[in-house]
Amino acid sequence: MKPRIRLEDFKIHTSLSDLKCSKSGQRAAFLTTVCDEASNGYRHTLWLYDSGRVSRAGVPENPSFYQWEDENTILIGWRRADSTRLTRLQAAENRLSEEWELPFRAKTALPLLDGRFAVTTIRDENAHEEGNHRAFEIFEELPLRQNAGGYTSGRRCELSIYDPATGRRIQVSAAPFDVEQVALTPNGESLVYSGQAYQNMRLLDHAIWRYVLSNGEKQEILSQEEKMFLGYFACDNESVVYSATDCQSYGFGQVKYLYRFSFASGETSLFHACLRNTGTTEVIADGRRGELSQFCLRDKALYIGSTWGYANHIFRVTAEGGLQEILHVDGSVDALDIAGDGAILMIAHLGQRLQELYRVEHGEAVRVTAFNEAFYERAKPVKPAHFVYQNDGVDLDGWVLLPDGFDREKSYPAILSIHGGPRLVYGEIYFHEMQAWCARGYVVMYCNPRGGSGKGNDFSNLWNPRTLGDWDYRDTMAFVDEVLLRYPNIDKNRVGVTGGSYGGFLTNWILGHTGRFAAAVSQRSISNWFVTTLTSDNGYYDWDRIADSDPWKDIAEMWRVSPIRYAKDATTPTLFIHSFDDYRCPIEEGLQMFTCLRMHGVPARMCAFYDENHELSRNGKPANRLKRLQEITNWFDRYLMPAT
Repeated sequence: MKPRIRLEDFKIHTSLSDLKCSKSGQRAAFLTTVCDEASNGYRHTLWLYDSGRVSRAGVPENPSFYQWEDENTILIGWRRADSTRLTRLQAAENRLSEEWELPFRAKTALPLLDGRFAVTTIRDENAHEEGNHRAFEIFEELPLRQNAGGYTSGRRCELSIYDPATGRRIQVSAAPFDVEQVALTPNGESLVYSGQAYQNMRLLDHAIWRYVLSNGEKQEILSQEEKMFLGYFACDNESVVYSATDCQSYGFGQVKYLYRFSFASGETSLFHACLRNTGTTEVIADGRRGELSQFCLRDKALYIGSTWGYANHIFRVTAEGGLQEILHVDGSVDALDIAGDGAILMIAHLGQRLQELYRVEHGEAVRVTAFNEAFYERAKPVKPAHFVYQNDGVDLDGWVLLPDGFDREKSYPAILSIHGGPRLVYGEIYFHEMQAWCARGYVVMYCNPRGGSGKGNDFSNLWNPRTLGDWDYRDTMAFVDEVLLRYPNIDKNRVGVTGGSYGGFLTNWILGHTGRFAAAVSQRSISNWFVTTLTSDNGYYDWDRIADSDPWKDIAEMWRVSPIRYAKDATTPTLFIHSFDDYRCPIEEGLQMFTCLRMHGVPARMCAFYDENHELSRNGKPANRLKRLQEITNWFDRYLMPAT
């Protein structure tokens, strides 16, 4: 029998990211990420793909960025304190050809046909340093900070053209424009970039511009005056295809349509009215790292990933706007690009397998790599049992993980896990912490209540009409009831609940509305919408664009749907997990709930992590990720496991 999955096993997992094919698709490259216990961090390694063969690139680890320059040459950069080291790798020979320095710190660098580079750099008007430390901050605009990005007031990403022969830089964008995405047309004649120009306050309105390299002319593709929230874009030599929404009916989570802009005519047309969001996976996993994109334009057709229900599909949108399904997977397509022979390369979680590189041929996914094979040689994940249940006449998806050797004559404790977002979904995909709890003897259950993705705008809408804390709560409790009915040997007195981000909000909500759970773990949560709106990195526009409100328009409604209002009624022993540098759900949100529970005599504990942010569970320091898992597991063991 294989040994059970352990809490610390995530340290031996390999994740894949940053998949990029050469212009013809003859070759590809990608990054792998593994835990580095010596540094309590991560090691990033560049790999090459050529005709079905994968080899490690002969370059140092931890590159900051890379870009295909031609069919055989990759430009790779390593950012330093005040400079950027660049090197060229000849892929066929897997050897370095030259190396030099940029005299500034580049965020990205795109090689141009004439030997120049399109570079993005960060300009920070409020950088006030004393030695190696920032002495203070000046805030004059919103957002003033960004999760995982630090304090951002006065900071802009700028695009320029750098000539290494002369040292001259030509500014393409300038403050107040903040560049987000940059691409080079395949013929090398134009740059396409997106972002936002703002002063005082950034909202959701995006712009896209084309910059002609030969003469410096600019062409506006998408104006901020159109008030569109941009997803992804891709370009060929004739046009740009992008995903965007006006946010008017359902907020910034509203399904994004696909649009095409013609360089020649200067006109925009609807490319496809999608029924689901495209360009990124919305299936939750706790093993992803780095850049992941599912938006690729090749031969005038767009290849995209989209979450339908609880699984990912790959679609091909033809030049005429027709939709063709290429692949339907039980899992998650995390990134894709097109190989030279027309096959699709993708990074994916398939079923209970961790990420690997796959090649899609004739509607079948063929695994190319085996980075995580050693894990499966020593551990066997449990396959989740899926079922459909109903609440309010709505079909909903739920899953149960049963411990190996599950015996219906024995009694088991259980853990309910609630996903974040809320516009995300659980699926049939490996989720490490749930597999580890299951291996310890817990039944683990999880579901997709209304508010999540994959089933259209109306399903995901919790705001207009305002059903936050209503539909989602009742759907979740109906799921628990259904699980207990199907598995009567689960001890209803030994059921715990946990969730992070939005899942933390719903966990906090549950605390004040029912005492049916024996223990709870609330992670990176929201407890007070009034405070969150004014302190979260996206709170100032989140509530307004989603619910057409703010603290002065409808404070009574904010208070009604704030878990802290009901916290005085909580009786459930609760552990709170938070990070001091979490700017998405600031630590004060957890502190309010913790303080309230302690004031009312409810057993409570808080574990707060220094130098971590909202991404602790996924991208935090390995030692802190393990400590988090240990704290959660020990809390559930204390209250749910029978005394021995």
